[in-house]
Amino acid sequence: MAESWSVDEVQTFLSLVAEERIQRELDGATRNEKVFQEVAQLLAAHGYHRTYKQCRDKLKKLKSDYRAIKDHNGRSGANRRTWKWFDQMDAIYGSRPFDLCCCNLCINKHCTNFLFQMHCLRLTR
Repeated sequence: MAESWSVDEVQTFLSLVAEERIQRELDGATRNEKVFQEVAQLLAAHGYHRTYKQCRDKLKKLKSDYRAIKDHNGRSGANRRTWKWFDQMDAIYGSRPFDLCCCNLCINKHCTNFLFQMHCLRLTR
Protein backbone atom coordinates (compact mmCIF):
# COMPACT_ATOMS: atom_id res chain seq x y z
CA MET A 1 0.00 0.00 0.00
CA ALA A 2 1.28 3.46 -0.91
CA GLU A 3 2.28 5.89 1.80
CA SER A 4 -0.49 8.36 2.55
CA TRP A 5 -0.10 11.99 1.54
CA SER A 6 0.67 14.56 4.25
CA VAL A 7 -1.32 17.79 4.49
CA ASP A 8 1.72 19.81 3.37
CA GLU A 9 2.28 17.45 0.46
CA VAL A 10 -1.31 17.82 -0.76
CA GLN A 11 -1.12 21.60 -0.40
CA THR A 12 2.08 21.65 -2.46
CA PHE A 13 0.56 19.27 -5.01
CA LEU A 14 -2.54 21.43 -5.40
CA SER A 15 -0.48 24.60 -5.75
CA LEU A 16 1.47 22.93 -8.58
CA VAL A 17 -1.64 21.57 -10.29
CA ALA A 18 -3.31 24.99 -10.01
CA GLU A 19 -0.65 26.63 -12.17
CA GLU A 20 -2.26 27.96 -15.32
CA ARG A 21 0.23 26.23 -17.62
CA ILE A 22 -0.36 22.84 -15.95
CA GLN A 23 -4.13 23.34 -16.16
CA ARG A 24 -3.87 24.21 -19.87
CA GLU A 25 -1.83 21.08 -20.50
CA LEU A 26 -4.26 18.90 -18.55
CA ASP A 27 -7.22 20.44 -20.39
CA GLY A 28 -5.66 19.71 -23.76
CA ALA A 29 -4.33 16.23 -23.06
CA THR A 30 -6.25 13.04 -23.51
CA ARG A 31 -3.09 11.19 -22.49
CA ASN A 32 -1.69 13.14 -19.61
CA GLU A 33 1.22 10.95 -18.50
CA LYS A 34 3.80 13.57 -19.49
CA VAL A 35 1.97 16.30 -17.57
CA PHE A 36 1.86 14.17 -14.43
CA GLN A 37 5.51 13.21 -14.89
CA GLU A 38 6.29 16.92 -14.80
CA VAL A 39 4.09 17.41 -11.73
CA ALA A 40 5.90 14.51 -10.01
CA GLN A 41 9.27 16.14 -10.83
CA LEU A 42 8.09 19.51 -9.48
CA LEU A 43 6.80 17.78 -6.36
CA ALA A 44 10.20 16.07 -5.94
CA ALA A 45 11.87 19.48 -6.08
CA HIS A 46 9.83 20.29 -2.96
CA GLY A 47 11.03 17.09 -1.26
CA TYR A 48 7.98 14.89 -1.95
CA HIS A 49 8.61 11.80 -4.03
CA ARG A 50 5.62 10.41 -5.95
CA THR A 51 5.27 8.64 -9.26
CA TYR A 52 3.27 10.17 -12.08
CA LYS A 53 0.61 7.50 -11.48
CA GLN A 54 0.33 8.46 -7.81
CA CYS A 55 -0.06 12.11 -8.85
CA ARG A 56 -2.68 11.25 -11.47
CA ASP A 57 -4.60 9.05 -9.02
CA LYS A 58 -4.42 11.70 -6.30
CA LEU A 59 -5.86 14.39 -8.55
CA LYS A 60 -8.55 12.02 -9.76
CA LYS A 61 -9.56 11.26 -6.15
CA LEU A 62 -9.48 14.92 -5.13
CA LYS A 63 -11.64 15.85 -8.14
CA SER A 64 -14.09 13.06 -7.35
CA ASP A 65 -14.40 14.15 -3.71
CA TYR A 66 -14.72 17.80 -4.74
CA ARG A 67 -17.40 17.02 -7.32
CA ALA A 68 -19.39 14.92 -4.83
CA ILE A 69 -19.38 17.67 -2.20
CA LYS A 70 -20.13 20.41 -4.73
CA ASP A 71 -23.04 18.42 -6.17
CA HIS A 72 -24.37 17.56 -2.71
CA ASN A 73 -24.17 21.17 -1.54
CA GLY A 74 -25.87 22.33 -4.73
CA ARG A 75 -28.85 20.10 -3.92
CA SER A 76 -28.98 20.48 -0.15
CA GLY A 77 -29.14 23.91 1.47
CA ALA A 78 -29.23 22.98 5.17
CA ASN A 79 -27.15 19.81 5.19
CA ARG A 80 -23.99 21.29 3.63
CA ARG A 81 -20.79 19.26 3.68
CA THR A 82 -17.31 20.62 4.21
CA TRP A 83 -13.89 19.28 3.30
CA LYS A 84 -10.39 20.56 4.05
CA TRP A 85 -9.45 20.78 0.35
CA PHE A 86 -12.70 22.29 -0.89
CA ASP A 87 -11.55 25.92 -1.08
CA GLN A 88 -8.36 25.05 -2.94
CA MET A 89 -10.17 22.74 -5.34
CA ASP A 90 -12.94 25.28 -5.87
CA ALA A 91 -10.35 27.93 -6.69
CA ILE A 92 -8.96 25.63 -9.38
CA TYR A 93 -12.12 23.98 -10.74
CA GLY A 94 -15.11 25.93 -9.41
CA SER A 95 -15.49 28.58 -12.07
CA ARG A 96 -13.66 27.35 -15.11
CA PRO A 97 -14.31 29.48 -18.21
CA PHE A 98 -16.72 27.90 -20.65
CA ASP A 99 -14.16 27.76 -23.45
CA LEU A 100 -12.09 25.28 -21.39
CA CYS A 101 -14.96 22.82 -21.35
CA CYS A 102 -14.57 20.08 -23.89
CA CYS A 103 -17.90 18.40 -24.41
CA ASN A 104 -16.30 15.01 -25.04
CA LEU A 105 -14.43 15.25 -21.74
CA CYS A 106 -17.63 16.17 -19.89
CA ILE A 107 -19.51 13.24 -21.32
CA ASN A 108 -16.65 10.97 -20.31
CA LYS A 109 -16.84 12.45 -16.78
CA HIS A 110 -13.39 14.05 -16.91
CA CYS A 111 -14.85 17.54 -16.62
CA THR A 112 -15.01 18.57 -12.96
CA ASN A 113 -17.66 21.23 -13.33
CA PHE A 114 -21.18 19.96 -12.73
CA LEU A 115 -22.77 22.79 -14.73
CA PHE A 116 -20.56 22.03 -17.73
CA GLN A 117 -21.50 18.35 -17.47
CA MET A 118 -25.19 19.26 -17.48
CA HIS A 119 -24.68 21.62 -20.43
CA CYS A 120 -22.90 18.91 -22.40
CA LEU A 121 -25.50 16.27 -21.58
CA ARG A 122 -28.18 18.61 -22.93
CA LEU A 123 -26.15 19.07 -26.12
CA THR A 124 -25.97 15.33 -26.72
CA ARG A 125 -29.65 14.54 -26.19
